[in-house]
Amino acid sequence: MLPYLVIIIICAILCAVIAEQKGRSMFGWALLGLLLGPFGLLGIALSSNYKQELMLREQLRLQSGGSMDARLEREMIDCGLKPKTPEMEKEDAKYAMYILGLMIAAGACIVLLFS
Repeated sequence: MLPYLVIIIICAILCAVIAEQKGRSMFGWALLGLLLGPFGLLGIALSSNYKQELMLREQLRLQSGGSMDARLEREMIDCGLKPKTPEMEKEDAKYAMYILGLMIAAGACIVLLFS
């Protein structure tokens, strides 16, 4: 039982690290890694690199002379390609605390379920 939980937690951590490097949602993929274990890890390993996709879209937009829409700008900020505003930092902190609470609750449920 304990080795299974250790494997699941390691998969969740690895999913979060790989997701951060690929510009994906670190918390979302950590949760998927926690729920799906090695299958979540396989999913993030096979997903595309979102940072590279955004950079390519930005290069195409600059070449065509178009203006940046709000959605593309927010995606670039989320991937770390542009700096965040203080309001965005506060919003992200609230979101992170919410996800952390959910992960702690899910972990407690798993421990209670298997103990």
